[in-house]
This record gives sequence, structure tokens and C-alpha cells, in this order.
Amino acid sequence: MKIAFSTKLPLIVGVCVTGGITLLGVGIALLRPPATPKNAKVTAQASHCQTVATDPQPPLNIRAVPSAATSQNIVGTANNGTVLSVVAAESEWLKISQPVAGWVHQPLTATRCATGTAAAPSDKEIAALPHPTMQVIDSAYDRFEAGQLPAALSLLQSVPASDATYPQAQAAYQTMSEQWHQGHVAYQSAQRAIAQGQWRVALNGVKAIPDVRYWREQMAPLVKQAIVNQNAID
Repeated sequence: MKIAFSTKLPLIVGVCVTGGITLLGVGIALLRPPATPKNAKVTAQASHCQTVATDPQPPLNIRAVPSAATSQNIVGTANNGTVLSVVAAESEWLKISQPVAGWVHQPLTATRCATGTAAAPSDKEIAALPHPTMQVIDSAYDRFEAGQLPAALSLLQSVPASDATYPQAQAAYQTMSEQWHQGHVAYQSAQRAIAQGQWRVALNGVKAIPDVRYWREQMAPLVKQAIVNQNAID
């Protein structure tokens, strides 16, 4: 399982870079096109999809109507990893028939589809689908890459110790915590360097940024500022 995704956003620097190879190399390192993550969501046309609960604050509420305006319409709950039988969708809500008939908020779920043309999967095919808690872990990575660390860690903590994916969830928890700290420290160091006019120091700080989309997006404006000012000096 890939621990971190490489989803860097392009940064357009509207200046003519006249600096040396070092600055150019730093810019390219930050702005290179993203690689395709191994556990990216399946987007191909699917013949069968499996949706599971992935609420950062479990259990997932199942409501009588597609609205979270009140707690009075809650008709049931689903623990993370529970398979939801989706029968319809409306805006950001999914209508389900199992484990309880009602509506769930789509952003609090994860869906994985198996591609193919068969009308319905066999029991053997269903058994071969990724374990529901693997989708919980995938959803945790999505939130982590988006900068939602508490939600990501909460999802990972929801994986029970009896589950086969528990060691992976624990490893992901440790890695996310370490990479978040690494990104935070590197970002603060770059901010201090910018404030002191140490443009090359700020650019060198890119090397310490973990391969996490959120921290690279945070660093991008600082790198742009450092490149512009360093070019002015050179």
C-alpha cells in the first residue's frame, strides 16, 4: 500500500527565471506532474459498486429523510466498514435499503466499483472484493492529503484490532502523524526564512516537505515568492 499520494498542483510562476540551475531544479521538484497513486479511486464504468460507511466520527447516522438539520430523523446507525446497499442518490445524499432503510450523507461514505460487463457478481466475486475496511483506510488517505488530519486519524482508529487490515491502519496512523509533523516544521522554517529575506534557505526547505498534497500546496506560494526575490538578486 502506498503511504502517501503524489498529487502536486502545478504552480505558474509569472516571471522569467534567470537564476542558476539550483533554483530551476527546486522549482521543477515542487511542480513536477503528479504520479498516479496506486490506490486511486476507480473511475471506469462499473458493473458493481460497494459502498461502505467511513464517518470520521462514527457511527454513521442513517436518516429518514436526506437532511441533517435535526437529530430527530435518525432511524439507525452504521459502524465504519459496514456495507451500505445504495438504491438511489440525491445531491450529496444516498438512499439505502440496508442495514437500515433511509438516507446517509455521501461524503461520509466510500465507494469502490468492480469494472466489467457482468449483470451481477457471484458470491465468489463479492468475496474477492477489497475488504470494506481497506476502503476506510483509503478514505483516511483522501482526508489526509486534503489536510484533514484529525478526520483521517479518527477513521484509522475506527478499524478494529480483530480486522485483517488493522496492522495497515496502525502503520498508516504512524506515518501520517510523522509526515504531518515533518510538513508543519518545514513550512514554519520556510516562513521564517521568507520573513528574514533568506530566499535560498526557503527554497532549500522544499526538500524537507513530505510528499503530501496539502503541504506542497501550502509551500507553493512561499516558493514562488522566494524564486521572484532570488531572481531579482541574481
